[in-house]
Amino acid sequence: MIVDLLLETCRNIQINVDKQPDICILMFMSKETMSSSSLPSDAFDALSHLGENIKIARKRRHKSLREWAGMMHVSIPTIQRMEKGDPSVGIGIYMTALSIIGMTDDILKVAQPENDTYALQIEVMKVLL
Repeated sequence: MIVDLLLETCRNIQINVDKQPDICILMFMSKETMSSSSLPSDAFDALSHLGENIKIARKRRHKSLREWAGMMHVSIPTIQRMEKGDPSVGIGIYMTALSIIGMTDDILKVAQPENDTYALQIEVMKVLL
């Protein structure tokens, strides 16, 4: 069913409708999500730095994009997008990269309740009032 739909699409975009297409290449690009476009600048900067750090770690290990793509079971363009800090790349892909470089324990420190000073201040204020 999907193959038929793709073939029909190829036929419809063909200039000469009398011939069957020898090759039809359809490219599907992901569109920017609302969450990506509304990402706060500090979060965007943090992702950019994370991506750059992952890229440096990959290069220091003398691993090619192709090798990492194979290890992570993703495409080379996905690795490139991750290394640029693209917010549309799934967190699981970032976590896989951190696992490869042995840094998954470091991510556990992020958002630890005992480090959430703002929430602690709110709790203290409730007690004092």
